[in-house]
Amino acid sequence: MSRCRLLHCLIVVWPMAASFFIVGWAAADVVDLSPLKDNTIYQTPVENSNGAGDGIFVGRVGALGGSTSRRGLIAFDLSAIPAGSTVNSASLTLQVTQTPNSTSRTFTLHRASADWGEAGSVGSGTGGVAEPGDATWLERFFGTLAWTTAGGDFVSQPSASQSVTGLGTYVWTGAGLAADVQAWLDNAAPNFGWLVKGDETTTTTARKFSSKEGVTPPKLTIDYTSAATDVASNLAGVRFDRPWPTPAVGPVHLRYALPRDAHVSLLIHDARGRMVRRLATGEITSAGSHSSTWDGRTDTGTRAASGVYFATLVVDNETHRWRVPLLR
Repeated sequence: MSRCRLLHCLIVVWPMAASFFIVGWAAADVVDLSPLKDNTIYQTPVENSNGAGDGIFVGRVGALGGSTSRRGLIAFDLSAIPAGSTVNSASLTLQVTQTPNSTSRTFTLHRASADWGEAGSVGSGTGGVAEPGDATWLERFFGTLAWTTAGGDFVSQPSASQSVTGLGTYVWTGAGLAADVQAWLDNAAPNFGWLVKGDETTTTTARKFSSKEGVTPPKLTIDYTSAATDVASNLAGVRFDRPWPTPAVGPVHLRYALPRDAHVSLLIHDARGRMVRRLATGEITSAGSHSSTWDGRTDTGTRAASGVYFATLVVDNETHRWRVPLLR
């Protein structure tokens, strides 16, 4: 759910039958995201995983479990945030649902440096037998690709840390977390999420956190400011024509021209900045004139409701945006 906190727009209303034109748009928004995927990797049994289980197990267990470690993996899809936005803050909320004690232990988030998988394995503190595509202690994708280092490939410097005691809700936040989200927003390719690491210097430090299949799923809260855009300008020769017809009751036609070959994304967002439709997502597009049509439907194929939408053209690092009222 997105809660709009600040929206500054300068809107020029043309005569009837003409479209609305935004000269500038800058918005501060807060969005809550659920995980795209999460998993647990186990030092022992080394081929176990917990991709579809209701918990993420992190820390070191006691002697009955072999005194070995468990680590969590969690990742989020950031496509709901408009391209070119600035991340003001980010926080990750996790719910502890099981703990051997209430001794304070530090749990850290580390930016994962390689992709990993979540499949259908189900287990508990010792995990379940990994299925093809699950992450394990030795493999990023079970049966296919190994980690460079056993236990996961991640940045050693924590992005955030939090003291965890007993059952309850805990929040990780700080500049490091915001920097990770900003980097992934600017370039989605290396967005492999975070590895969650507990105190592994002693035993009985493990905690069970609710996974996305659990009663209280993880939540990533991002406060961001949308980029101000002057679509009347012709930055570096890029041209993005006013969509037509607007207001629209059916398909909306979009045209743009490029002075050079470039990476192009053409996206439709709603008034709260949530992703509605991806018409192009970073494809290399040749110089010249191009056209596309939004059929008024979402990525899932459902008809978009009446309201104000925004057609956003991102050419390399340049963002252009038009307002598109849709009537049903």
